[in-house]
Amino acid sequence: MSDEFTQNMQAKAQEQLVNTAIDSATAAFNESSRSSIVKIPVELKPNANGIAIAITENYNKEERLTKHTVYVVKGFDDQGVLEVSRRYSDFVKIRGVLVSRWPGCYIPPLPTKNLLNNLEPAFIKERRVGLDLFLQKMAEIPFLYNSTEFQTFIRYSGADLSREWKVYQKVSYEEMVARYASTFQHLSQIQSAEEAVILITRFKAFLNKTSGKFKYFKNISEQAVKAKKNYYSCMANFQSTVMADYEKEAIAEYQDHRNLTPVFYQENNVELDTQANKLKEASTNPSIEHFSNWLSSECLEIESLIESVQQREKYEGLKTKTEDKIKSLLKDIETVAGGKFHWKTIFAKDKEAETVKFQRQIDELKKDVENLTLLIDMITLIIAYDEIEKFKSSKPQKFYQLINGAAQAELQNVNAVGEYWNIILRNNNRK
Repeated sequence: MSDEFTQNMQAKAQEQLVNTAIDSATAAFNESSRSSIVKIPVELKPNANGIAIAITENYNKEERLTKHTVYVVKGFDDQGVLEVSRRYSDFVKIRGVLVSRWPGCYIPPLPTKNLLNNLEPAFIKERRVGLDLFLQKMAEIPFLYNSTEFQTFIRYSGADLSREWKVYQKVSYEEMVARYASTFQHLSQIQSAEEAVILITRFKAFLNKTSGKFKYFKNISEQAVKAKKNYYSCMANFQSTVMADYEKEAIAEYQDHRNLTPVFYQENNVELDTQANKLKEASTNPSIEHFSNWLSSECLEIESLIESVQQREKYEGLKTKTEDKIKSLLKDIETVAGGKFHWKTIFAKDKEAETVKFQRQIDELKKDVENLTLLIDMITLIIAYDEIEKFKSSKPQKFYQLINGAAQAELQNVNAVGEYWNIILRNNNRK
């Protein structure tokens, strides 16, 4: 065995030891930098599209003198198992990419940003619920879920996700038209978009009119949730502290040795204690909370649908600007052809060559106008006959399901309160 071969083997072994040490140190650092790990008991069940995805845990991580929350996303689909760790900013980035590359399509909303107290457990829990809802809604939209953009988000496990986003540079109008023609073939038989424009205009007016009311409804429901929790909390405190202690300290003195059985202050009163605990549980029994959360998400969904409509308006504006550029270039050609002074050709030696250059720009812009016209028509049909219809059809059933759930939960709460006071009446043996 040659000395050179031996030296190479030793070098490789040394390199492997160094890499192992680096990996161990990195893993140890990552583990030590984690804090406040919260695991969520989630049973991953596939939806109608065969997709199961959820946030299964979150933890706070220190990095470069800052601290942020990391959300672990797990799931499976027809492509296999997935597991990635993502920050809130990663969710914001993928949503922005989807909005820009799928204009006019409804992109599920994210929970709103918050610069203060964003590491508080209650806030993290609320944000986690919102991010998980985003994932669930994405899983219900196959063309978005299966897009290369979103698949990168849920599957890329490298260290630098931001580098991956650079792949998704601005897509051309022509590419968008081809993508939409392939994705939304079911809309190709609709000949005219005029009726769709009317439908969008009306529904946008409705959304703008009601969005303020929905925010008002949301604020009232949040106040109701707080009032409910405060009521049951105060009632539990009233029973355990005020009534029991008053009976023990004051009534015991006042009764003057009369043979009265205490109502509240009784040792081993299992029946009353059990019902008092149920009274405490009523404060955490979600009833109107679900409805309040739904109103919060409803406000965000309305904003997302309005955003889809605004994307259509944005591309209409781009089309108008492109047409204005064409008009401007045609005037430039006319000026140069007439032998008049034009600042764009002041240093040009060949005026005819400049005219050809202007014409080439016009031809390219005309192609853009062509594609923008097709794209706007497609976006119009998508919003009118896909997004608005889906938005409207999903609401009534969900509303009445929430009402039924709230009614059942509140009946349990009322029964707990009623039974508690019935026990007190039975225990009160005063004549």
